[in-house]
Amino acid sequence: MTNWRAVGIGLAVEFVLGIVGLIVPGVGQFVAGLVGGFVAGYRAGGTVGSGLWHGLLAGSLGGFLLAIPVGIAVSVASIEVGILGQLGSLLAGLGTMLFVLVVAVVLGANSALGGIIGSLVDAGRSRAAPRNSRNRPKDADHTTAAAEYEESSSPRLTDTILDGRR
Repeated sequence: MTNWRAVGIGLAVEFVLGIVGLIVPGVGQFVAGLVGGFVAGYRAGGTVGSGLWHGLLAGSLGGFLLAIPVGIAVSVASIEVGILGQLGSLLAGLGTMLFVLVVAVVLGANSALGGIIGSLVDAGRSRAAPRNSRNRPKDADHTTAAAEYEESSSPRLTDTILDGRR
């Protein structure tokens, strides 16, 4: 299942770093994709496949969001210049579409690598984390006393709702 919040956070990080990365065009976009994918994979947690998926989604969406303004500018400029008439506008539109796809694939692949690294870092962190009711194993007995999980004896409202306790 896709954690859209993790994808959104990774996308936001990638978008901001992508704009800042325009100062150093090649390296800046690479780092933006890698860091955005890392954040998405880390926030989503889970397996390496989950990190890859969330990083890929954040990178691809980020690629489209960064490429669309450029594509629109090229299309509008080709209509205004109109050197080749209708054929020129058609070629500019097809070139813009190809540009958007290439940028999305490049940023998506880069972010997928970052997502894998983020999920591996999260897996290492969750193994060393102390046990409490928020990160107890899925197969844990839900009738176990809350004091065993380093919390007070009264469960939080969200724990009560999620666990089905009354």
